Amino acid sequence: MAKLDGARSKVLRAKEHLRSLLVKHQEFHGLNPFGVVVELNPTGEKIWRARVSQAIPSEWSALVGDVVHNLHAALDYVAWELWITNGGKPTDPEAIQIVFPVVDPSKTPAAVQQKATLEQNQRRFGRTAAALIDQLQLHPGRQGSADPELRPLFLVHKLDIWDKHRRLNVVGGTVQLQHLAIGQGAPVVDIEHLVIGGGDVRNVPIKDGTELLRLKLGAQTPDVPVEQQFRTFVAFDQDGPGKGLPLIGTLDELISFTDEAITLFAPLLK
Repeated sequence: MAKLDGARSKVLRAKEHLRSLLVKHQEFHGLNPFGVVVELNPTGEKIWRARVSQAIPSEWSALVGDVVHNLHAALDYVAWELWITNGGKPTDPEAIQIVFPVVDPSKTPAAVQQKATLEQNQRRFGRTAAALIDQLQLHPGRQGSADPELRPLFLVHKLDIWDKHRRLNVVGGTVQLQHLAIGQGAPVVDIEHLVIGGGDVRNVPIKDGTELLRLKLGAQTPDVPVEQQFRTFVAFDQDGPGKGLPLIGTLDELISFTDEAITLFAPLLK
């Protein structure tokens, strides 16, 4: 049996769980669970509110946890094989401590600690493998987020830990304003309040009735046309490790990252 067969089988299992989740995701969206309504109040304000008619099924959290756990296990399998190839033995007292190293970006170690961590990785896995492990810590992912806690390696690690202790919450919907056009050449006298600005990349978790956008148009132009386009999607809880990222796209990225990481180490484990 090839040394990476175990790791690859875990990734395949993660893909199966994601396919199951995709089917449920498509069926859920077929119910048109998210919508937007516009209200006009006596002061002339236009208010856009979310309409949520369906809650996210609770079993989705378990499927998300299964995806993440298999990816984490795949990386740990790689670490084990690297350690064995570098001379480690299953009977060694250190064997129980062999996992894929993950640096917590919120706890940046001092130079002495960084040196000690590198030396430990070199001793356990070899110099070349330790350099590749360091390289993966900084992998920005497809989205290239400036938030180090959303780097794929750390996100797999954090989501897996979270799932061991509590349910991985996914919110019923998250919305982004993708397009906003006001008037046809007519000036807008006043925009009093903008909940989501055009081009704003922040995600707003929605419940039924959540205010998405509020515009107060000038008294001279109460009927100025407003065009808007919202994008809604199922996302990780803003307060959890996923920080409001789209659910399906993020899981797909984490699977691709793990696949690529396994391939990266393959030449060292022939």
